[in-house]
Amino acid sequence: MPWTYDPRTYNYRDEETGRFISAQDVIEVSGLALDRTLPIASQLANLLATDRLTLRDWEILMRQEIKSAYIQQYLLGRGGLNRMTQADWGSIGGMLTKQYRYLNRFSREIARGTLTEGQIAARSQMYFNSARQAFSRGRARAM
Repeated sequence: MPWTYDPRTYNYRDEETGRFISAQDVIEVSGLALDRTLPIASQLANLLATDRLTLRDWEILMRQEIKSAYIQQYLLGRGGLNRMTQADWGSIGGMLTKQYRYLNRFSREIARGTLTEGQIAARSQMYFNSARQAFSRGRARAM
């Protein structure tokens, strides 16, 4: 079901039926996309815990995944890539800068060796869940 964003109504429309997509359905899609990051957080934590990934490589991969989640969420809230402005990209950059600072501190905690694989996975997922703010900011900018 392809969707098109209608900037006059601030809603997505189903291209096949012409009907508007409910705000609840858009939020559900946003949540489903974030739910797909749970295995990523667990996989990266496992690779790190089993020494198949260095801490630096783990942090690089986490940054890439967080960035992807934030961009995806913001785009969904904003109405798609064609609606993006330089200010929008700057907003995403600001949110990511903050998350990267937190991630750097988290990485230093991991280096101390006091966290279990499960703790690392659970906390990693929190970074992905924080991408909900990107959806909200994109939605606010769209309006």
